[in-house]
Amino acid sequence: MSLIILRPKPLYFIKSIAEQGYQLETALADLIDNSITADASEINIFSDEIENNQCLFISDNGSGMSNEILLEALRMPSQSMENKRSKNDLGRFGLGLKTASFSQARKITVISKTQNQSQYYGYCWDLKNLEDDWNIKRLNTEEINFYLTTYEHKKTRSNIGSNTDSKISTLIIWEELFKETSLEEFQHSLTFTVRDHLSLVFHRFLDKGTIRIFLGNFELKGFNPFPDEMPRLQFNRFYPNDSFTVQGYILPYNVLKLRSESDMSKWTMPGRNLSDMEGIYLYRGDRLIYYGGWAKLHRRYQHLKLGRLMINIKNTHDDLFQINVAKSTMQIPKIYSHQIREIISDLAEQTKTVYFQKQPNSKKAAHLDLYRNIMNKDINEKGVIFTLNEENDAYKILSEAVQSHTLRKLLKTYTNNIIKNLNKYTNIDNGYIEEIQENNTQKISKEDIDNFKKLGLTDYDIMQLLN
Repeated sequence: MSLIILRPKPLYFIKSIAEQGYQLETALADLIDNSITADASEINIFSDEIENNQCLFISDNGSGMSNEILLEALRMPSQSMENKRSKNDLGRFGLGLKTASFSQARKITVISKTQNQSQYYGYCWDLKNLEDDWNIKRLNTEEINFYLTTYEHKKTRSNIGSNTDSKISTLIIWEELFKETSLEEFQHSLTFTVRDHLSLVFHRFLDKGTIRIFLGNFELKGFNPFPDEMPRLQFNRFYPNDSFTVQGYILPYNVLKLRSESDMSKWTMPGRNLSDMEGIYLYRGDRLIYYGGWAKLHRRYQHLKLGRLMINIKNTHDDLFQINVAKSTMQIPKIYSHQIREIISDLAEQTKTVYFQKQPNSKKAAHLDLYRNIMNKDINEKGVIFTLNEENDAYKILSEAVQSHTLRKLLKTYTNNIIKNLNKYTNIDNGYIEEIQENNTQKISKEDIDNFKKLGLTDYDIMQLLN
């Protein structure tokens, strides 16, 4: 037997590993992980142009890197997954800087120095130089000064970052961005998608004030999905063998009455509703890894939108929870899935109690409102189901005024269609839409259809009426 060296082609390899499920927001979060691990207190992110080409600057004032450490950090990968890490280390694979950056740009420049050094060092990965071998470009003093001067000029001109005289230790420049289709789309992603994602993922750091993140000239504020006003459930499971905790939370009932976005801002992020925010929140240290949904352990219900489950793990649990390179997905360990599923079921039962505690579904309330309500509202585990209140005075007068059997049938069919679609969109988040539609289906005979046509309705009108 003989061994031969079969090296991967650098260009193909980098393009392949860059496709690890990164979006712009998760790629930037990966770089922020490195800044936090480097004890940075301020991070600046902003876009601008270099020689008329759109680029992105990411800087921090952390411990920085010497020439040797910087060059090693740019190796692919730069460390073993089995290396013992400090409890505050947010990395794992030794690939984050490279894969996150190459998922968005074709040219990556990193400039850095340690706090006690005066001289910066810089290197550039450029796909144009990777056709034949792993060629990384070492920047000379003039090139380093060009990037630093360009960064400082654009930062000062746009009034970006804090007013403190915070000196940068590490500067990353993404050039030749290729994921966003237009400058407008890129700016929109930075302004909204990235802002919201980073505010949630790093909210514990932002809330404690250990780090400040500036996105352009906007300072991020943390969004805590577990505000102090949220009651914590009695069960708090601790798993001693692996030392992680599971904690259930329920939103208070009065959240259901809130309507304006400003009133809901404490409980949901902009553009999202309670159902979007329900589910499991997995934290590794203080960093949020996964959020939203029940990880296939439980189905969604209308009342469960009040429930959220916090899981706190350590960075030694990455294998156990199968956290991916982009730190955007995870899997609940099979050995604990049954127990966590039971916890979610307990949470669901308690959210049901809160959700239904003051809903007007008693017979007494129904009797008092029988002749006043236009619609009846039945609230159960399937959601909120509306039916037409045929005892309503206005409806009875209208129905009795219609003498023709065909017109009465048309009125009934028309109102039933309204109710059916109302139920459909009210319960869009749960799994009972088909059953709701079936229960609200109006029986229409061929004779009824012929009579409708005699009134002047077209086939299209009738089809819309029955859908």
